[in-house]
Amino acid sequence: MRSRNVVLVALATLALVLSVVAYSFSVPPPPGKVVSYEIVVREIESGNETVIAGGVEIAHFPRFLLDGSVVFDARAPAGEGLWRVIPGSDPVLLWEGGAGGLEPSPSPNGMEFVFNGPGISLIVYNMSTAQFASFENLSPATADLHPVFHPDGHRVLFTWSDNVADGWRPGYLGTLDVESGAVAVLLRIPEPPDTIRGAFFLPDGEHIVFDMDGLNLFDLRLGQTFRLTSWDDASFPRASGSGNLVVLQTWAAPPAGPRTYGVDLYWLDSGRRVTVLSPTGPVQPWPDIDASGQRIVYVRGVLG
Repeated sequence: MRSRNVVLVALATLALVLSVVAYSFSVPPPPGKVVSYEIVVREIESGNETVIAGGVEIAHFPRFLLDGSVVFDARAPAGEGLWRVIPGSDPVLLWEGGAGGLEPSPSPNGMEFVFNGPGISLIVYNMSTAQFASFENLSPATADLHPVFHPDGHRVLFTWSDNVADGWRPGYLGTLDVESGAVAVLLRIPEPPDTIRGAFFLPDGEHIVFDMDGLNLFDLRLGQTFRLTSWDDASFPRASGSGNLVVLQTWAAPPAGPRTYGVDLYWLDSGRRVTVLSPTGPVQPWPDIDASGQRIVYVRGVLG
């Protein structure tokens, strides 16, 4: 009887070991840590990708210029601030300063771009003259910003919210006149369901797409806002030259673990939504789309 019990115990132990081994093969290993970042250009139709800058410590907000080059916010071994890269060439540091929230956005003529300055301020940089213009009096703005040029090149759209004890409200869309420095409030949302996560002028200069608990369209002529989508998992819209195709950063919240990110395309005329990159990456891609609507650029994390 004793030998029979020993055999049973041995068999149970063997079964436990085999189940542990099987589990170890069925469960994927935990994702690696992000050790560096890349700026990637992706052809929308073919899916072909080209890394145009890599080996940087942090990277945010890559944005296409008209000549196909890309300006982005990054920290690299050679310095931190705003960089410009022409595909096939090494990145060049344009403005040295704290990286991480500069959020550059080019002008319609491609010769200037605007970005967040220290505190609550905006800076406009002219690439032909290498001159900067700083705008520090942005009252009543209190935070956020997310600057984007108006199609006329004379105004900059930006957003902000008042941080109160029970949330972010009201929410605002406003413009800065880069010639006079005057700030105008275009839209005030007294009780927003969420903070505004990015806004973008369409090419006609009369419509703004912005994210606030879904994608919204603000008609300046009518002074009315139209809710385009009910989903709240996409933000920071950027439109192509036609104004019809919008690229968005998406996110997912797994039951366990941190939020993950991806990229979607959205057609304003049909409401069609297509996933370009599934929201499985650990890094916010901050995507942009070029004027032709054929390429996107985004940030990708390199896992160690």
